[in-house]
Amino acid sequence: MTSMCTLGPGWEHEQDMLSRLAPAVAKSTRVRSLADQLFVRARSFLHTDYEFLMLADAKGSALTGLAAHGARAESLQQEHIQTVRELPLLVTAFQTQQPLGIANFAHDPFISPRLQRKYPDWQRTWMLPLVHGKQVIGVLGVGYTTQREIAPRQFRLLQQLKDEATQALTPRLLTQVLLESCESCSPLKNDSRQKERQWRDFLSTFAHDIRNPLGVVMGYAEMLIEQAQEKGVSEGIDLLERIKHNALLVHALVSNYLDLTRVETQRLIMMKQPLALNEVLRRVGQLYEAEARRRCVTVEWQLHPALPLVDGDPLALERVFANLLHNALKFTPATGRVTISSTPQGGQVIAAVADTGPGIAPAELPWLFEKYCRATCSLAHEGTGLGLFIVKSLVEAHGGHVTVQSVPGQGACFRVVLPVSTSLPPVK
Repeated sequence: MTSMCTLGPGWEHEQDMLSRLAPAVAKSTRVRSLADQLFVRARSFLHTDYEFLMLADAKGSALTGLAAHGARAESLQQEHIQTVRELPLLVTAFQTQQPLGIANFAHDPFISPRLQRKYPDWQRTWMLPLVHGKQVIGVLGVGYTTQREIAPRQFRLLQQLKDEATQALTPRLLTQVLLESCESCSPLKNDSRQKERQWRDFLSTFAHDIRNPLGVVMGYAEMLIEQAQEKGVSEGIDLLERIKHNALLVHALVSNYLDLTRVETQRLIMMKQPLALNEVLRRVGQLYEAEARRRCVTVEWQLHPALPLVDGDPLALERVFANLLHNALKFTPATGRVTISSTPQGGQVIAAVADTGPGIAPAELPWLFEKYCRATCSLAHEGTGLGLFIVKSLVEAHGGHVTVQSVPGQGACFRVVLPVSTSLPPVK
């Protein structure tokens, strides 16, 4: 078979190696975190029954399971597909870089009998080719066990997830992940340090595994809320929003712990790309839309329409603004207001989250971003004191900084300052 995509010199061998070593790559905390966040967002907004990532060899002629969740997840993570023989429709998708929609996976005549037998409960399935320029990387897939359709606004989110996965899973970055994974397996001379790392890795794995069922809880709660609203039923919506609120809270706490372990073990890897910060802010706002309604807080938007691009890791920046927005909603009283804004300033972009809460005492501002520190006004609320420390660490990893202004009784305003991108946007 001839290569359907012409790659740069030297990439073919590396991509083939990564495809064969997909199980080792999948063990990386960074890759697991990426897959987890993509899958959680798919379940939360698309209500999918299964999600998966697969790596391709250099020609796109074979796919190897990287990560999966939902129906048949265990089989998917160990799956190896000969694309041309078993899934020929995907060859065209790689060539055109267009999504592949399969109406009924288990009965489609262009899908091999082996795959049909292995995934009999799959129906409506979407496979999105991950192709960077002309370089085949893999596939992001989502689907349903019923004949459910994806609305146009939901499909736009699916395209965003595909773009993020494409940028994050380039062979060069996956190779870096693989090397780091190998280094982490080296024996440590100091036995106490080895035990500490083993304990930290155990907690990190435990926290990672918690996030999957939490994503399912949030997704189903949101689906039931939408169905009740469509039918004009108000009874029970408040309880569903409380369920989603608590799942969102635990998800934020677990995510902060995972980020903390990466910062402290120097495993924080930024996969930066030129991106529009307004899109990141809107995605985070959408995630907390139901929470704002539950708290009777108005969210106002003041986004500059011509904001320059920044060089950033989209998932890391989402964590930054998720922490800030979560805090703003938590401290803003009912009928209060949270304002999300963005503006260019010289060679920088400033994104701010302001609230009308109780504010922060001036004496507490200097140490507000330290680990485990909590302002006096926050002691009556749930939290660990890690959120702002994570915000500061992630922003500084982007070459930026974060500031806070507050007047007691008049609320607080957190500003994230990031340098404008010096790179061209990725080719799509």
